[in-house]
Amino acid sequence: MVVCTGNKLLEECHQWVQLFLKDFGPDDIFFDAEFEYSDGSLKWDEYGTILHYNFIKNNDACPLSIYKDSWPFHADQGQIGDCWLMATLMSIAQRRNLLEKIIPPNDFSLKHGIFLVRLFFNGEWQIVVVDGHFPCSESGCILFARVFYTELWPCLIEKGVAKMLGGYHMLHGGPMISAFQYLTGASCLQINLNKDTNSEMLWRKLQEFQSLGYLVTASTISKFDNGKATQNGLLKHHAYSLLDTCVHNDHRLVLIGCPNYTSWNGKWSELPPYNEEITKQWTDWKKWMVKKRFSWMDIDDLCRWFVKLTIKSQYRSAEGDECELSPGFYFVIYTVVSMLYPIEYSWVFRRYSIFIRRSLTLCFSPTPMDHITYDSVTFKNKVASHQSLLKMVEKFAKPMTEIRKGLFAQEYWRDNFLTLMFQNHTDKPIDINVIVRTESKNVESYGMMTERLWNRYISKSKDPYVGYITIPPRSKCIFGNVWVIPGPIQLKNEVEESEISYMYWIRILDEEIESGRAKLMRYKKVHGAYEACHQWVQLFLKDFGPDDIFFDAEFEYSNGSLKWDKHGTIQHYNELIAYRSTLNIYSDPWPFHAWQGPLGDCWLIAPLMTIARKRDLLEQIIPQNDFSLKHGLFLVRLFFNGEWNIVVVDGHFPLHTSGGYEFARVVCSTELWPCLIEKAVAKMLGGYHNLMGGPLFSSFQYLTGASCLKINLNNETSLDMLWEKLHELLSLGYLISISTLHKFKNGGATQNGLGRCHSYSLLDTCVHEGHRLVLIGGTNILKWNGKWSELPPYNDEVTEKWSEKRKKIVNDRFSWMEIDDLYESFDRMIVCKYREGWHELRTGKGIFQLGQNGQPEKILRIHIKKQCKLIIEVVDQLDPKLWEYVYKVVGVINIHKATSDNQIGDLIVSSTVGLYWAAFRTQYRSVESDEFEIEPGVYFVIYNVMSSLCPLEYSWVIRSPTPLDHISYDCVTFEYDMASHQSLLTMVEQLGQQPMTEIREGLFAQEYARDNFLTLMLENHTDKPIDVCVIARTNIERVQSLGIFPEQHWKLITNPIDLYKTIPPRSKCIFGNIWTIPGPIELKNEVMESEISCKHWIRILEEEIENGRAMRYEKVPGVYKAIPIR
Repeated sequence: MVVCTGNKLLEECHQWVQLFLKDFGPDDIFFDAEFEYSDGSLKWDEYGTILHYNFIKNNDACPLSIYKDSWPFHADQGQIGDCWLMATLMSIAQRRNLLEKIIPPNDFSLKHGIFLVRLFFNGEWQIVVVDGHFPCSESGCILFARVFYTELWPCLIEKGVAKMLGGYHMLHGGPMISAFQYLTGASCLQINLNKDTNSEMLWRKLQEFQSLGYLVTASTISKFDNGKATQNGLLKHHAYSLLDTCVHNDHRLVLIGCPNYTSWNGKWSELPPYNEEITKQWTDWKKWMVKKRFSWMDIDDLCRWFVKLTIKSQYRSAEGDECELSPGFYFVIYTVVSMLYPIEYSWVFRRYSIFIRRSLTLCFSPTPMDHITYDSVTFKNKVASHQSLLKMVEKFAKPMTEIRKGLFAQEYWRDNFLTLMFQNHTDKPIDINVIVRTESKNVESYGMMTERLWNRYISKSKDPYVGYITIPPRSKCIFGNVWVIPGPIQLKNEVEESEISYMYWIRILDEEIESGRAKLMRYKKVHGAYEACHQWVQLFLKDFGPDDIFFDAEFEYSNGSLKWDKHGTIQHYNELIAYRSTLNIYSDPWPFHAWQGPLGDCWLIAPLMTIARKRDLLEQIIPQNDFSLKHGLFLVRLFFNGEWNIVVVDGHFPLHTSGGYEFARVVCSTELWPCLIEKAVAKMLGGYHNLMGGPLFSSFQYLTGASCLKINLNNETSLDMLWEKLHELLSLGYLISISTLHKFKNGGATQNGLGRCHSYSLLDTCVHEGHRLVLIGGTNILKWNGKWSELPPYNDEVTEKWSEKRKKIVNDRFSWMEIDDLYESFDRMIVCKYREGWHELRTGKGIFQLGQNGQPEKILRIHIKKQCKLIIEVVDQLDPKLWEYVYKVVGVINIHKATSDNQIGDLIVSSTVGLYWAAFRTQYRSVESDEFEIEPGVYFVIYNVMSSLCPLEYSWVIRSPTPLDHISYDCVTFEYDMASHQSLLTMVEQLGQQPMTEIREGLFAQEYARDNFLTLMLENHTDKPIDVCVIARTNIERVQSLGIFPEQHWKLITNPIDLYKTIPPRSKCIFGNIWTIPGPIELKNEVMESEISCKHWIRILEEEIENGRAMRYEKVPGVYKAIPIR
């Protein structure tokens, strides 16, 4: 059992143990029910026998101890292939401080046989509880690590590792790097040994390691010269410990320790492993055993018979050089020069005792670091890592070189990598390609291309292209990196260069085009390794004349990027200006200005119609400036890939042969906003052809960044409820679009003027002669022509100054429809919860994963300085590759007070949320909490997912009707699911309507039901673990569960297995959840229950066994890790 993790590791574990042992008698012995031989968890226990701790404890030959006088020979490998662990244990035997950290001394372990083993697993220190019973053969001989001279530490550590890995069978074969990680948490390095190894260099390196107190193990080669499993006593592919060095008769010797009895018997093996001063009080048997397992070996034989050394993997780690810092605030930035994909990492601060620059002969001996505090600061994109690299180059590199007028390069190389920085001092962007030549082997690059790669692939390709990276005007950036692929240390005779050396060729696209060389090969502009962010438009237009017009070379018809421009014709922006003397972007925008062309992008045009009268939103999407209309350069702000992006477009639009617009049209006025937004979305999606068909959800996301909901319409829809809902949504200023049926009753493509599978906007409601009507706007001329369609869309006050042409366009596309006809022609309504005038604050990403093997949780902490009204939105980023696996999620957003010591405090707000639906090509799903008022203070915002075992990546959005400059945020990391679990427990305890019920003596249950989910909490007040299985019955059909088994699912299984979860002594936990599957809103007449309700059958394994009802059962981990009852 893992009792706890975190900063208060041992204190909490000791408290737990003292509670557990409260009712133990003086001679009672602990038996770990979670890791016992009877359930098969030991696996390698072929005999089903065990050596009881009482037998070991009561052996009068010598008093029992854990590590009274520990020596390497105490770690003796048994009948399992865990030499990788035993060799590492041998290397730590003389490190008393380290042993006391791994098995902390206490007053209860030897008395009751309950031992706490501290190991480093999954990137953090964890306490593993084990008992003192060990598997043995029928003769009573321990099968695995053996108990020698009453020293228990090797057996206990081996058992702790076996328990964490899932059984002794998991110890069979493993990497020594992992063993070192489990025991020390320190970084490791590896040295390869072979016939080319320089023994002099190896000797110096070993002397250095020994002086630093490092731990060293060695592995033999996989094949001996004699073709046998052993040679000169050594076993092939076997791990050994390297414990000491000495010079004997001018020969350089190393002391090799063997985990079993396959030790070196070659030259110098006859020398005694230890001198007489050490062994004079040892028994003859101990001396004989040591002689059999330890031997001296010449350094040259080490290179011959061993393949590698491992020096103090679940995960990889590396450490920086030692440094001395003055008091102050510092940023620690880890910049990976060689990765394009995300890498997850954590930090470790180490401080040596006595003085920071002094090398110690022992392993890490840390002093308290209570004078150091840390937190995390979020930077947008890669601005921190980029700025860090720029400052590194500027501070440490040689002076800049001017490549051509206004273009400067500066490189910085060190050890195994090189970084190249460019500065563009001109007022125009410069497109650059760099090819590097280096003599270093095993080289890779990012941003730059190596000559070797060029010659091997690009130059031989039938259709190659050269990638150019753009350096914007008046800007600088890290262009790229070249590095030597890291690997084990090779101690060879040849001189190793301390730095990477290179030559490079810089190609500038303008020069290549001018010289004609660019015609020989295709070229393509690509994104740089790091993007420079600045106000580049003014610089770009600095040399423009008063009549110069911008042309977007990244999105032009001549290179085919428009795709749908089959005719190669385009209306130049100059023609627009000349034809429409009063051209503007959104002088007086109306829904009819958004008019769909021949392209099937009604899913975009319909939402554009809904935002036409939202002037604030239009100004956010196309910010006002003094250059756009003058030069035809427009900035469009859209929400893509979870963040706001500025898309630059020009004012040229595709035409068909008759001169009409191919796509969105500039109609009966001079309003450009629909054409510009459509062009920007097309550019972001990769071309106008990608606008052909899409989800309304995505359009609203691009335009507003707000969450959406879906309302299903069908013949069961309550018209009264629908009418009330429409009034509510429109009064809140929400945006509404609707979609027609995929198939009409008449079987045709149209019915009553409406097009099937087509999007429309829903703009208004009214009551006319007692009939409830809605105003439907068509994206083209496919409009409703049924009952009430003859009514004018707008009243005379609105249209009195309109031209007849405008009135005709409106009448041809807009019509009133009775609400009774709405569900007969439309099947769904998409509502965008955009709130005009509200402010938003977006935070970084978090990951939620239930279960005891999950990742540490990053919890959002917000600091509020004044009372305000808020809405919290959670955004689930969707991977387009996983569309068929998109799952439905139920959860709650809980907001807690943060205590002074950063713990989860009282629950302030709790909102149920459901991520239920995402159409094809939707980039994300989002849901929001209820609106709430909150006082000044510090709060944790915790997203609890009831229904997902797989990782869920999400981010937060804070919205408020008032400015958010008084709110700041950061993230606090909690171990595993501790924060989400504590949040749910607090929710049940504070909001649970019913008091706890005692199920049986000492076992209490409390449930909390709300909206569409129910959560069950169990508390074990006894001193023994209780195994529990829960089956629930509910009348709701579409239910799912986690931890609890629904009765209707149970009945579908033939001969089901009872799954029992263990509630540890004196602890509580959320046992499980049951919920209704989330989906679109259904406005039906039947009475909807406000809460899910169910009956439980709680089975307790001990009682089932006693009554003979336990037929087929299995113990499984709980959904959450239990926490002690305080």
